[in-house]
Amino acid sequence: MRRRIKNAAEQYDKKFGKSKRGQFYLSDLYEIEEETGLNPWDSISMALRAGFMIGYRCKR
Repeated sequence: MRRRIKNAAEQYDKKFGKSKRGQFYLSDLYEIEEETGLNPWDSISMALRAGFMIGYRCKR
């Protein structure tokens, strides 16, 4: 069984878990829900895209 996502999440927690930089907040989750309704696939897709861009901007 592939564990790419779980391993990446664990790496993130180890490296950035205590940092406030690039974090998702509850208000972000509410915004995702507002934009996508309760469709879980659309919510996941939007969260991944937003998370990528937040990380990209932090790196720059």
